Amino acid sequence: MKIKVQFNGPVRQLNNWKNVANIELPDGATGQDLLDYFKIVPKQNRLYGFLIRDGKKMKEEEVLNDGDVIKVNGKSAGG
Repeated sequence: MKIKVQFNGPVRQLNNWKNVANIELPDGATGQDLLDYFKIVPKQNRLYGFLIRDGKKMKEEEVLNDGDVIKVNGKSAGG
């Protein structure tokens, strides 16, 4: 299945400073499979925050669908 992955701000470093990646993953792939594709280890990567699908935060174990647009969101801090 084909997935469009968007990176904004500093998390673009995880995609060689590119904003968008169009990738193919096997049917039944999850958000974790997407992270594995980009070699992102959530608890070890200082840039990665979470994934967003359809404007909502998604869990890494959720199954992806063909044609999904997934945003890789960085960590944020407030004050």
